[in-house]
Amino acid sequence: MEGLLGRGHAPTVDGMTIHPEGPVLFVSSSARGHVNPLLTMAGELAARGWPDVWFAADDDVRGDVEALGSGSVTYVPLGPQARGLNPTLWDDEAYRSATTQSKWKNCVAVIREALDVTVLTEKYLALDAEVERIRPALMVVDSETVYAVDVAMTRGIPFVLSVPYPVSGFFQPLLPKDYPTPLSGLPQRMTRSQRVANRLFRLRFMTLPLHKGMLKKLAAVLKVRKQLGIANPTGGVKAKIDGATAVFAYSVFGVEYPFPAPEKLRMLGAMVPATPQCEEDELTRWLDGRESVVHMGFGTISRLTAEQVHSLVDVARRLEGRHSVLWKLPKAQQDLLPPDAELPANLRIESWIPSQFDVLAHPHVRAHLTHGGGNSVGECLHFGKPLVVAPLWLDCHDLAVRVVDCGAGLAVDDTRTFDAAEVTAKLHRVLTEDSFSERARHWAGRQHEAGGVAGAADLLVEYVAGLRAR
Repeated sequence: MEGLLGRGHAPTVDGMTIHPEGPVLFVSSSARGHVNPLLTMAGELAARGWPDVWFAADDDVRGDVEALGSGSVTYVPLGPQARGLNPTLWDDEAYRSATTQSKWKNCVAVIREALDVTVLTEKYLALDAEVERIRPALMVVDSETVYAVDVAMTRGIPFVLSVPYPVSGFFQPLLPKDYPTPLSGLPQRMTRSQRVANRLFRLRFMTLPLHKGMLKKLAAVLKVRKQLGIANPTGGVKAKIDGATAVFAYSVFGVEYPFPAPEKLRMLGAMVPATPQCEEDELTRWLDGRESVVHMGFGTISRLTAEQVHSLVDVARRLEGRHSVLWKLPKAQQDLLPPDAELPANLRIESWIPSQFDVLAHPHVRAHLTHGGGNSVGECLHFGKPLVVAPLWLDCHDLAVRVVDCGAGLAVDDTRTFDAAEVTAKLHRVLTEDSFSERARHWAGRQHEAGGVAGAADLLVEYVAGLRAR
């Protein structure tokens, strides 16, 4: 597929210039883990010469779309951020209910928050009106942005689904009985007790309507979907799979556990733009001046406790003399830090990093300590860096066992406190045992072969060209 598009030139397929008729419309909620792969893809498509690229999202994404290049991607506003669809907006009580020690209770809490019939209806109607105006030839939609999938299916517009978490979670109806149930955090090779736990976890999904308040929420959503005339009235996943032109996933089999999947599933590897993204700055010079750096970052959703923050400071202190530590810690959580005088000299804390891609690409960054989000794991492996995963959130538990099983890293057992001795010992192993770096580099090669963002853009051009040829 490489070379189907040339940067700055008219798009081509098989050496023939095509003149696109109809826009390509990307749609996502503003949750970072979901919107970022689509932003990277839209930027790539526009940079390669596609003349009519649109991006529909909540108001707070406008700046990200405009940063893709002057006029290259047209932003479509869909109103304020939807609280239920963006966990960064949840209050502390809602966040705690979704990050307990019970993986099943966490699932229920997230689903309960997402089932906001008012928000889903408003977003559906807003997007439907914009689609009527734009008339896209193809939509590329985040799989969890329910209203976007609904609009595409109801209007009969060809669509590509973007799945930024372990893609087996989206294909759950097709998984064999002995496959680790999505969100269970169970490994591919299970003990007898784990196999029993796996069956029970899957059966529990059938009890969802029985949880407090859930039946009422589900009934309200189904009623409105019927009133709106949505083509997939129950929101069934199989109907979405059958209706999609393709399903894009950002890993490779071998990291993701294999399962029987339709041909329309495209395992592309991480959506990583060309680096460096930013000009050399003071942070780059700091990285240049350190022989070995551990990058720490826990995504946009995670809310660390004071105990966790202090443990991570202790981890940096224990690494002093051997490794420096770059920690991306949100400003709101920096109040939990000990006084500056008590911070180790090898620790650098930033509330914002211009480009995590540039950091992970830097040759002096040797490993990544992460919460285990899909984008973070994929990006780290794209650059061939081993990692230690401290899973803090739903699919992070699944990704943690996959990282361990593919040999590219280790997982933290106790994430309630981030035991400093355990985290330091596991970082020491991935930094000093060659097997972890070797496996990380292996998966980097596999990701690059899968196509990445270039392959995704090539496929989108092929799809639109194929639609015009009908």
